Amino acid sequence: MITGVLAGLLWVFALPQLVFAQSQASRFNQTITSETITWHPGSILTLQTLDKVTARIGRLPIEIGSTAQFGTLQITAHYCAYRPPEEPPENTAFLTVQDVGYDDKIAPQTVFAGWMFGSSPAVSSLEHAVYDVTVLACAK
Repeated sequence: MITGVLAGLLWVFALPQLVFAQSQASRFNQTITSETITWHPGSILTLQTLDKVTARIGRLPIEIGSTAQFGTLQITAHYCAYRPPEEPPENTAFLTVQDVGYDDKIAPQTVFAGWMFGSSPAVSSLEHAVYDVTVLACAK
């Protein structure tokens, strides 16, 4: 008898919430379509660098396909792209960063290899013990 009463109370209180949840789910389960986003490949990548020891911020331009030195880091820019001005701003780059250190006897260590995005530096930036590197711009 008690289980029957509890089941009845459950339906009285749970049924309206179940109906409400289903109505909300149908409202939010919509397909989102977006326009095609165009990317333009660039030939020069500009990185923002930070030396945490000296607290110096700088800009480091790198041609695509070449390697630049920043402190003990060797940064190779493989590819960069940017959006046209009429679209939301975004710059992205594919980089490989190696820490060569000060000792020639120790082999360089890869500390970053992947994509960096200018609008989201916290998502994919290089956070090194001494250096930080983020993407600023990509240009032709």
